[in-house]
Amino acid sequence: MNKDIFNILSSQIEAVLCEQLETRNSDKLLTINIWKRFYSHLFVGGCIPPEVVMDLPAQASVQRIRALIQNTKKLYPPTNWKIAKRRGWQEDEWKRSLGYYVENRGQWKFTFTAK
Repeated sequence: MNKDIFNILSSQIEAVLCEQLETRNSDKLLTINIWKRFYSHLFVGGCIPPEVVMDLPAQASVQRIRALIQNTKKLYPPTNWKIAKRRGWQEDEWKRSLGYYVENRGQWKFTFTAK
């Protein structure tokens, strides 16, 4: 895959991951949504003719780039903890990336009382 194709597919994957949260958990669903959104002009009557299959991005390519975006760059985290754990996310970093408050472990808690 050359650099231009990689950059185009990366931006397509990021757009879908950003807008459709359910695609963050499934490479198959992500691939299908990319095909529908960016390559529907290749479909005939809602079907994919065999002769254009080679013009579509392969699921393996989508999976590798998705892994780079989610697991290395830590963008667009999976919405399901079991999937995030399987992909190597630490629970606290996963929760933080989704916007949850995570208390630092081992931190002293101070409480003030009025006298």
